[in-house]
Amino acid sequence: MVYAVWHGRQAAINKLRTMWAKATKKSGKEKASDTPSWAKGERVEPEDGTKSDRFDKATKRIFAKHHRPINASEYSKIKKALTRNGHT
Repeated sequence: MVYAVWHGRQAAINKLRTMWAKATKKSGKEKASDTPSWAKGERVEPEDGTKSDRFDKATKRIFAKHHRPINASEYSKIKKALTRNGHT
């Protein structure tokens, strides 16, 4: 009520509309795409290779360790988690 008196009735209505508006879709970097549960806790190892191909080798090692066929969407989720913080 105080907001409406101070800023006007229409400003108060606009403020309420923005407060309860539907959230916009998040971009690829903001979106929460969780890593598969079977890959949780895996890390990039120092022996995984040079800096340029370390994340690819680590991701392939994780798939081989869990006897999984390489799936493109899971591969990208695991690689994304490894490049962000070094572990899944």
